[in-house]
Amino acid sequence: MYQPACHSRDGGCTRPNCTAPGYYSEVHHSPAGAAGGRTDADALFFACGPDHKLITDGHYQTEVTDTGRLAWTDGTTPPEINHAHHPEELLRGNTDPPEDEDG
Repeated sequence: MYQPACHSRDGGCTRPNCTAPGYYSEVHHSPAGAAGGRTDADALFFACGPDHKLITDGHYQTEVTDTGRLAWTDGTTPPEINHAHHPEELLRGNTDPPEDEDG
């Protein structure tokens, strides 16, 4: 039911550097459904089975960013989002065109 929204926004597993596509992902609630989390599309995100288990077992925590993406942390590093399914984000780091030889 919510998978098309997750597919459109996430593309696949949201754990940083995971390349598992959406077709092999489960829907993760953030905040957790057991803790009174919402079940609307803005609170549901893709996580592949092994990574979803890492959250369930307490090895990772997730939080929704101001931009509506899911950030992951193991508690020792700042929360990060996954760019693997959004390569266009990696290209935004340098918005200036390269200088030509005359320039």
